[in-house]
Amino acid sequence: MCRLKIIKSMFTSVILLIVVMGVAHGSDQWPIFRSDAQLSGKSLSPIQDGYEKEWSYNTGEPIKSSPVIAGNTAFISSTDGRLHALDMDSGKLLWMFENEYPFEASPLVADNKVFIGSLEGMMYALDAQSGDLVWKYETGGQIIGSANTVAGPDQHLIFGSYDNFLHCVDMATGEQVWTFQTSHFINGAPALDANRIAFGGCDAILHTISPGSGAALDSIDLEIYLAGSPAIEPNRIYVGTYGGQLFCLEGDPHEILWKFQSGESASPILSSPAIGISKLFFGSRDKHLYCLNKNTGRKIWSFESGGEIDSSPVIHEERLLFASKDGGVYILNATDGSEVWSYNVGSPVLSSPAVVDNYFLIGSQAGVLYAFKGSK
Repeated sequence: MCRLKIIKSMFTSVILLIVVMGVAHGSDQWPIFRSDAQLSGKSLSPIQDGYEKEWSYNTGEPIKSSPVIAGNTAFISSTDGRLHALDMDSGKLLWMFENEYPFEASPLVADNKVFIGSLEGMMYALDAQSGDLVWKYETGGQIIGSANTVAGPDQHLIFGSYDNFLHCVDMATGEQVWTFQTSHFINGAPALDANRIAFGGCDAILHTISPGSGAALDSIDLEIYLAGSPAIEPNRIYVGTYGGQLFCLEGDPHEILWKFQSGESASPILSSPAIGISKLFFGSRDKHLYCLNKNTGRKIWSFESGGEIDSSPVIHEERLLFASKDGGVYILNATDGSEVWSYNVGSPVLSSPAVVDNYFLIGSQAGVLYAFKGSK
């Protein structure tokens, strides 16, 4: 959300072969918010038809971020100003990094490090095994969105700040590589593939820039704040707005292919879309989870929960997993939107699920991280 401020050249042909995913992603890994660099919300692990609570861990303060998982370790940041590293099997604390300012951003795990931005405007790089500080990088405003990463000859970290800049820093050293200036706060995480970084913010513009140089590629004015994070696939970008519209942009340069208006009251969309084979899924503050035809923007079905939905859904084949501010965690049939399973954690949920193997993790506003195990 937009709040008061707290404080075409290209690289060489080698850089044109940039490989996105400097993060290790597999069925036992969920190293980044939304699962991959494209922020697609796709799970490589099946979503089961039923789960049981395996363990829970109390951070002490509300969790606005989403968990990530690398190897047998889960990482969750909290507004208690701490990053917690937990054993996946037991939920026991392995180490904790303490900060004076709250964390709202989700962590990122890459290159044996954990990267986390804070409301003081600092990006921290920590050793993933010990939690020791490796480096820190200061911006001029708070960081509330997850970082993303580009892998090439040198690995780079990409993230936005309320100082109006998208920052690119060297992942190993924390040294600035380039910055890209916008005219307002940058809220969500940037999505990227080999050819572009896509992001937006309170300037209401969907920007695409070069992953290698940070040079502008194109921009489209969507006329209202982009409070969430986009999702991308080849030749397309999907993004929601604070005015309740979901846009599909296509081509090079990008043009609006279609737009969908959620609800009658223009309720904000902070939920990031999950990309299915032929469908698109996202939540809205009108309390609905929507399923659209991703080629036309036509509504196929919607599911009404008891609260606003800021949580971003996760898709695997015909199962959809998400949460609501009514405290419910839901699994739906992606074909018709019928409820398959639900569990109420007793407090609002803004967090998005992390899915690995037979588990998923999700955090609550009560400050509790829950681990659910499939009941198959």
